[in-house]
Amino acid sequence: MNKVLRSFLCCFISIATKAQISKDILEGAKVAVEIMSLKKNNKETESECNSNTADFCIFNKMQETISVELKDKKSESDEATTLITPSGAKECTYEIVASIYQYKIINTKQNKIIRAGEMKIKPCDEVVFTVK
Repeated sequence: MNKVLRSFLCCFISIATKAQISKDILEGAKVAVEIMSLKKNNKETESECNSNTADFCIFNKMQETISVELKDKKSESDEATTLITPSGAKECTYEIVASIYQYKIINTKQNKIIRAGEMKIKPCDEVVFTVK
């Protein structure tokens, strides 16, 4: 009887642990799927735009503070622009050079990269990232 009880408890603990891991994986996938929506407005329709710059904003709908690093892929410098955005806030950087940028979205509390990639920003664009 004791052996059966021990076996049952071991199986139960193993299943409970696997269920928690599965839940964490599903939550991570949910964040990955809902991570962002991208809105681009071309300022040229509002007024004449003759510059080679654009605006970039990040709107954070997550519960945690996030950090976004933007690095011009064509630049010789390793310098990146960093926007730290609290939950429910919007941060912007204005008149960045139109180019291809590498970006990283980082959860500052856990210091984990949520998403990374590249995007092309064209002259006169107003780019708004919404992180959910």
